[in-house]
Amino acid sequence: MYRDILNQPRNQQLELLLAHKDRIIPRLNNDYMRPWFGQKIDGRVADLGQMTYVEVISRAVELMYDKHQKRWVHKSYFRLVVDFINRSERQLCTPDQSAPLTALLDKVEPVCYVDVVSEIYPEFKTRLLSSEDVQFFVYLCKRPGQKPPPFVPVLDTDFGDLLLKDTVFQTVNFELANGQNSQRIGVQQSHDAAQYLTRTDEPVKGIIDDVYQGLIAALLRQLHSSDEASVPVVEYIGAEPDSANVIISGLTSVNETSTERVFRLPNTAKQLPNIDSWLQALAGPRKSWLRALLTAPVIAQKSRFVDNYVRRMLRARP
Repeated sequence: MYRDILNQPRNQQLELLLAHKDRIIPRLNNDYMRPWFGQKIDGRVADLGQMTYVEVISRAVELMYDKHQKRWVHKSYFRLVVDFINRSERQLCTPDQSAPLTALLDKVEPVCYVDVVSEIYPEFKTRLLSSEDVQFFVYLCKRPGQKPPPFVPVLDTDFGDLLLKDTVFQTVNFELANGQNSQRIGVQQSHDAAQYLTRTDEPVKGIIDDVYQGLIAALLRQLHSSDEASVPVVEYIGAEPDSANVIISGLTSVNETSTERVFRLPNTAKQLPNIDSWLQALAGPRKSWLRALLTAPVIAQKSRFVDNYVRRMLRARP
């Protein structure tokens, strides 16, 4: 994308963008930190002019409001959404509306905006954006004082700015990454870091490997006087177990040999031990891969962190 489009003269970029549109949009949605904005309610890719007013509001909130921390990632994103809703209301509302829609939005969470808008203006769910409102939405994304939004709303002559402007803000605000996927984050190279690049056309892997090996060498020198033989070997890094003998209420007996431990549990669910104490007992007193697996609250699944479902699988049962 950079070589074929952004490195070309600016007056030629729009023609190239439109010619490669079917290739660019999937790349944005699959790989980049700023996805393509246009999306129908069922997930299909669309242009702004193919979206309803409700779909635009829903997509904007999805990409600019952090529902986990319950906050707008930047205050100008709230202003963008509210200004678009105000404009839409003025365009479509009837003269007898008693109060501006935004007065009602102040009383609800942004994730509920779509429900409020749909209830007051049912036509917002089916009416497509007019060409004027498409232009207005794009203007809101580019206007002075607006923090560059975490998406690409349109393919036009400002595509390079929409794609790259102020990506540092998005890099340090991980919650802006689509799906909070760390693989989408672009790592910015600072002026201080550039002085350590001493090889021409060095791959990113080489840069990261140098950082990794340098950190290992520094820790080895600081903690073990650069003697690798003195580094202890452990199955995982973590806190020491609280106690070698975990007492579990509800456990009727434990039979232990050199090769196995057998637990006898009560016959009724009310008498079963709680999950944390039970898994501590299963994990045993030694720091091992089993203890790491049973006590970790989350585990890595491909490129994402998910709740440790192994804990639920091994919960105590009568």
